[in-house]
Amino acid sequence: MAMGLFTACDSDRDDNPTLTMPETFTLNAPAIAENNVIDLANTETITITCNQPDYGGYPLVTEYTVEYSTTEDFAEGTTFRLPSSYTQTKIDLPAKTMNTTIIEDYQATHGEGTSPEDFFPLYIRLLAKPSKVDVNSIVSNTIKLN
Repeated sequence: MAMGLFTACDSDRDDNPTLTMPETFTLNAPAIAENNVIDLANTETITITCNQPDYGGYPLVTEYTVEYSTTEDFAEGTTFRLPSSYTQTKIDLPAKTMNTTIIEDYQATHGEGTSPEDFFPLYIRLLAKPSKVDVNSIVSNTIKLN
């Protein structure tokens, strides 16, 4: 009986999952973003969803960090991160908190008491990193909200 156990370990199956790091993953634009202007100051939450990164068949718990920016290239000084991370692929963004951060940054740049004269786009992306695995985060595609 013991001999059978040792011989069974000699071969490895090709269908064992292997941790792979994808280049990116998909962040889905919320339905409200289609042809609408969103007033962050008067909106409680904006719900976004994403497809979990494919780590090669491993069902890993993934931590998502939300980054948002007033520029499409996420330039330094215009990019903000929400302080908490999420482990679900459905995330409720705190719209009022995001609005406050953006206005504070705008006023720091353009002067106290100023505000944008017109609507402007807000860009959102996610960073994903498997929990308890020492790898770098990967970045989702960017979505645009007006």
